[in-house]
Amino acid sequence: MAATNAALAVVGRAPLGSATVLGFVGNGVRRLVAQSLAAAGGSQPRGATPSDRDFDRALAGFLSYYEEHLLDETRPYEGIVGALEALGDGGALLSVLTNKPGPLARSLLSGLGLGDRFFAVVGGEEGLPPKPDASGAERIIARSGSAPGETLLVGDSPVDVQTARAARVAACAVTWGFSPAGALRDASPDFLIEDPGALIR
Repeated sequence: MAATNAALAVVGRAPLGSATVLGFVGNGVRRLVAQSLAAAGGSQPRGATPSDRDFDRALAGFLSYYEEHLLDETRPYEGIVGALEALGDGGALLSVLTNKPGPLARSLLSGLGLGDRFFAVVGGEEGLPPKPDASGAERIIARSGSAPGETLLVGDSPVDVQTARAARVAACAVTWGFSPAGALRDASPDFLIEDPGALIR
């Protein structure tokens, strides 16, 4: 939210509230910035293309602020570190698929001391379309040497459930993220869990 409002300030737009910004999260930075510009009173560029000068400046402002403040407010959810340890010790191959730019995702995980827990981190803007397109999940599955039937995609948004469906893998939605439990339920995941310990079970 801070990065979004910093981006809006670059182009002279008023800040947005957290509920509005969170409603735009999950489909990648470009779409987040485009939707935020529209909500703050600017025209949304068609397809969020870089032809719109305000969009270009806002996107650059977002990425610059986010990179500089990456770890200011970011912490693992309670119970996540223990769950990752238990899963890894149990032989699970762990990876990250995110619409966040890949270099920022890797810096974030490294800064939190979690980077070495994942055999792959596939992010946005790495030649793949964003979630819910299946390409990123398929790349991870291929690198893992596993089969789709052995894969569980865990996420906190309906976009994650849609991605799992597109990749033909099981979907586990978690309620401790930013999406309301009702929205996750409506997405019809295979599993809906309320605490990280349930991932181990």
